[in-house]
Amino acid sequence: MKRRRSSRPHTPLRHEINVTPFVDVMLVLLIIFMVSAPMMQVSVPVNLPQGGSGTSAEVDDPIIVTIDEQEKLFLKDTAIEQSQLLTHLTSLPSGSASKIYLRGSRSIPYNAVIKVMNLLKAAGFSQIHLVVEQSIEGEKK
Repeated sequence: MKRRRSSRPHTPLRHEINVTPFVDVMLVLLIIFMVSAPMMQVSVPVNLPQGGSGTSAEVDDPIIVTIDEQEKLFLKDTAIEQSQLLTHLTSLPSGSASKIYLRGSRSIPYNAVIKVMNLLKAAGFSQIHLVVEQSIEGEKK
């Protein structure tokens, strides 16, 4: 018995790389980085003092209080008055941690930092972490 060949015309094989999955993955990564990048930065720019070379701990949603060069106070990214700090901190959800991070410019007086630390203690924060710029070993001071 003779075999018949198919009557369909012979089409050559196409040797192309399918880039659609690559583009899909790249777009997903781009969206992830666009959403997460702003959350990793604190938007209030402050010239931090040099500190030790200790380890830094990552916190999911940190409570950050910042004192800038003009001694203005910021809770996370929102500017507030020093008299309002206690009410803002006590109105935070009860699930928020007892840790708080204090960032202060190196040009402000030491007394300004102490005043804010006393307000933080009055609001019930027992662990106040001072944020400093990490110094490089062997750097001249």
